[in-house]
Amino acid sequence: MKDNDIVNLGGNISISSMWEVEPTDRAEVHIAAYHWEVADWQPTIYNMIIPDLCQAVQDPKNYWYIYFGQYIINKDELKEKCFNVIGTKYYLEAYDVRFNISSNGLPFNGRYKVEFKIDVYGNDYTKRAISACFMATGHFLKK
Repeated sequence: MKDNDIVNLGGNISISSMWEVEPTDRAEVHIAAYHWEVADWQPTIYNMIIPDLCQAVQDPKNYWYIYFGQYIINKDELKEKCFNVIGTKYYLEAYDVRFNISSNGLPFNGRYKVEFKIDVYGNDYTKRAISACFMATGHFLKK
C-alpha cells in the first residue's frame, strides 16, 4: 500500500507583525470544502466553524488538539499568548497526519479544495479588519 494519504507536518509557526490583534481577541476559523465539477468549484455539504481557535487547540477532547495542538512543543507559551502576540513562535514536533475520510452519504471522489479563513473578533464581538485565508487542493480516491 502506498502512503500517498499521509501529510508530514513539523517546523514552526511565527506570528508576524501583519497580524495586528489584541491579546484578548478571539480567532474564528471557517473551513469549507469545494468539489471540482464542470470547470468550476462547487460548494459541498462539508463545512466547519471553529468559534475559538485558541480554545480548540488546547482542549484534549477537540479534533484540533488531537491533530495539531498536542504537537506544539511550547504549550505553556500557547496557553499564555495563543496566536495573539506578535513575534511569538511555536515549534511543532514532526508528525504525520493520515487523511482517511469515511462518508456514508455522498460519494467523496475527485478533485477537492479546502478553504481556511480566519477572522478575528474583539471582546465586544466586533470583527477586526484583519483576516487570513489559505487553501489546499487535492484528489480524493475511494479505496
